[in-house]
Amino acid sequence: MSQDIEAASQGSEVWQYVLQSEDPSPTEFSTYTAVLLPMNAQVLGVGVGPQGRAVLWAEVDPSMKYEERAFCAINSGEPLPEGHKAYVGTVQLSHGNLPQIWHIYEVSA
Repeated sequence: MSQDIEAASQGSEVWQYVLQSEDPSPTEFSTYTAVLLPMNAQVLGVGVGPQGRAVLWAEVDPSMKYEERAFCAINSGEPLPEGHKAYVGTVQLSHGNLPQIWHIYEVSA
């Protein structure tokens, strides 16, 4: 490993952030979520966390100052969110027999 890569990875950790309220019902999913992340955090992806809620994982340096970043969840067939920056990933949640697909985008805060 080069010294540049070693220096960049020192102090980095992977943190999990919940994108969904405590009620995992698809109808209760907030379409916009603000998350406080350490500056320069690299979003790694999204998925379903241990409590069955949508979560985001990011590689962070905990010593950095924090900034607010915004994420938007849309269903298939919906228009892309205004001010979208990047596609983060897709999450499939279920509530009873109702599967729900959410596409997560980072948007301008």
